[in-house]
Parts: sequence; C-alpha cells; structure tokens
Amino acid sequence: LVGVPGVAAALPGADAGHQALALHLLFNGGLLVVFLPLIGPVLKLAAALIPDPPAGAGTPAVPSALDPAALSHPRRAFSCAVRELVLMGGRVEDMLRRVMPLFEKYDENVAGAIRDELARLARMSLELRIYLAGIRADRNEKAVGTRAFDLAGIAMNLEAGADVIARKMVRLAERKALENLSFSEDGRRDLLDFHDTVLRNAQLGISVLMTENPELARALFEQKEKVRDLAQELERKHLERLRQGLSETIETSSMHLDLLRALKAINTSFAAIAYPLLHESGDLLSSRLAGS
Repeated sequence: LVGVPGVAAALPGADAGHQALALHLLFNGGLLVVFLPLIGPVLKLAAALIPDPPAGAGTPAVPSALDPAALSHPRRAFSCAVRELVLMGGRVEDMLRRVMPLFEKYDENVAGAIRDELARLARMSLELRIYLAGIRADRNEKAVGTRAFDLAGIAMNLEAGADVIARKMVRLAERKALENLSFSEDGRRDLLDFHDTVLRNAQLGISVLMTENPELARALFEQKEKVRDLAQELERKHLERLRQGLSETIETSSMHLDLLRALKAINTSFAAIAYPLLHESGDLLSSRLAGS
C-alpha cells in the first residue's frame, strides 16, 4: 500500500520503512476500534455455549504414593504407605481449614467440594488398607503385620475425621445458614479459638507421621488431654451464658455443643497417630503416658 500513489504522501515517516510501520499501527488501531465493542457480546455467547465446570472439577488428582513394585520389600512398602498417609492427613487438614468459614458465610460450592473430598479420602483409605494387606515378608511376619495394622488404623482414623468434617460440620453450617442463626460473640470466639487449636494439632499429627519423632508423638498425645479439658471448660462457659438467658446462646445451644464435640473428635483422629510410636517406645501405658 505504501507504493500506491498518494498513500505514501499521507503517511508520517521520513522513508518507506517508517511509513510502513505507521501504516501497520494505523491498521491495528482501526481493528481495535471496530472490534472492541464486540468483546462483551462474544463473551456472553461463549459463556452460554461453554458452561462453568462443576465445583471441584479441574482439581488435579494427587498421584498415589503406593508403589506395587515395593510390596515384596516391607521397608520400602511401609515408606510408601506413610507417604500416602501424609497426603491423606494434608487433605483432612485442608478440609478442616475450609469448613469453619462456612459458619460465617455458607457457600454451597465449598460445602460440595468438602463432601467430594471425603469420597476421595475414603477411596484412598481403602486402597491403602488393600496395599498394606498385600505386603509380603519372608521373615518376621508378626512385626510386619503389626506395622500394617497400625498404619491401617491411622488411615481409618483420618477417614473418620474427614467424615466428621464433611457430614457433621458441613450440615451444621448449612442449618445455621438456613435458619439464619447467629452465635453469641463470646461463643463465636470460643469456637474459632478451639478450631485453631485443633488445626494446630492436625498439623502436629502430620509432622509426627513425617518424622516418626517420639518427642513430637508425646507432645501430640499430651495435646489430646489438653483439648479434652479445654472442651469441658468451653462447655461450662456455654452453660453459664445459657443461665444468663442470652437469646443467641439459647437459639444455637445444641449447635454450639455439637460443634465442640465434632472438633474434639477430629482432634482425637489426629492424636491417634501418636499411639504406635508411643507404644513402641514404652511411653504408652493404658490410656496415659508413662510417668505423666
């Protein structure tokens, strides 16, 4: 076009190269002016033709740590099983982190994602138990069986904790939203603080799984006792608010107590991670630590 008579004279630039660049910029600018107003309608059309993915869709699947080739090598197989338990523990911790905001503002997409996570964890737990049952040993079968039993028990406890979150806590949050209920300010603060305590213990439990450190295991077990005492103290505080006749406390009393007990049950699921280590070290006698 620069070579067309009259065009070059209308374009800025000292030579043909600069004039060609100017023509290119003018052409793109013209396209922008013409098509920019069409972006909105095109986006609406695309949204209508391509629906949003369902909640939780597109989440990349976490690859399993369970290696079938290690089944004839117990040490390697148990290492794989522990890594899988760490993955499970992290998923339950994430569920616990996401569930509490539902009591502030209920979101069905988040609630649905938590329920879906329970299904994935149940499948992981089953596959792990099947894997542990398939570990083969030429010698010391009793020790191998004990280790497999301990790890299977941890998997079942983690699944039980996830079940409490996805079924009990999510249902309580949904009910609170449907009935338009509110916790008293003191009750709300107590629940949030208790949740934070349980969340820290969940993280400690995962650390015990990763390190198999007896000192961390002892600390985790001791936290179970502290959480039990704290839950009883928070129940007493709640009953005191009931005696004061606070309307918000009365309306949410059963929900408040159910939530305290649910969180305590989740804490127990993670505390159980410590039991095999403490039993092996001789620290665990009956239900108390030796020397405590």
